[in-house]
Amino acid sequence: MNRSLSFPFWRDDRKQHMKKKTLQYACILGCIILSIFLLAAGCDQFPASGPATPTQNASVNQTKNPFANVTFLRYKNTLWEYQIQYPRGWTKAEGLWGTSVAFIPPGNESLNIPINVNIVVKDISFEPTTLEEFTDYSLNIIDKRIPNSFIETSGNVKLAKAPAHVLVYTGEQKGRTYKWFQVYAIHKERIYIITFLTPEEEYAVLAPLIRDIVGSFQFV
Repeated sequence: MNRSLSFPFWRDDRKQHMKKKTLQYACILGCIILSIFLLAAGCDQFPASGPATPTQNASVNQTKNPFANVTFLRYKNTLWEYQIQYPRGWTKAEGLWGTSVAFIPPGNESLNIPINVNIVVKDISFEPTTLEEFTDYSLNIIDKRIPNSFIETSGNVKLAKAPAHVLVYTGEQKGRTYKWFQVYAIHKERIYIITFLTPEEEYAVLAPLIRDIVGSFQFV
C-alpha cells in the first residue's frame, strides 16, 4: 500500500499550522490504533461478570435476527449521543481500554484475541479532519502495523444517514489471521468508529449478524 500524506500550506504561519496538524494526527493515530488493536493484548483481563442484562441504559428490543435467531438489547450512550443494538447474551463492557463500549459474544475463552464489536468516539473539534484524511491515515497505519495486511474493501457508505467510510481487511495477530470490519463517520465534530474483529474463518458466519448490529446504530 505504502500511502503517505502531504498537506499544502498557504499561510505564512506555517509552523503553527504544522503544529496543529501534528496534534490532530496524534489524536487520529490514537483513535486508529485503539480501534484496530483493541484486545490485542491483555485479553485475560476481560470482564468476567457474565452477559449483559437490560438496565436503565438498555431496553429490550424484540426484533429477531433472521440469521442467528436472537433478540436484541438496545444500548444508549447519552454522553456521546448514540445508540446501538446488540445480541442478548453478549457481554457489554463500557470504557474497556479507552473504548466507549465493547460487546463480546460468549464462547471466546479459547481465543487469544476474542471476537468483539467495539465503538470508539473521539472529539476532533480542536482541529477538524475529513473522512478522506482519516481513511488515508488508517490505510497507512494498517499497512505499517498489521503483518501481512490486505485491504478487501474500501468505500464510502452511510452510517445513520451520515457520510461514512467502510474498511474490510485481513492481517495477522498472535500467529493467526484475523479479519476486521470497520466503519466510521464524522458527526458533530466527533469521529465515531465501529470495529468488528474476528478470526477470518468465523467472518462469513457472523457477517449477517454484524450487519444488523452496525445497521442499528443511530445518533441521538
